[in-house]
Amino acid sequence: MTRLRLMVACLLALALLLLLGWQAQREQLVKACLDSGGAWTGNACGPLRIRPILQRDLHRS
Repeated sequence: MTRLRLMVACLLALALLLLLGWQAQREQLVKACLDSGGAWTGNACGPLRIRPILQRDLHRS
């Protein structure tokens, strides 16, 4: 391998390790949120909100 290819391979491996670490941390945050009874909103833990059921207006004129 040339020096450039070795450097690129090392950078890609480092990026992969960083992403795997970030994913593991997010999974821990989500698990802790769900275990505490909260709801994960995609970026933070919040209270469990029950959404209303949408109903159609069946009255015709």
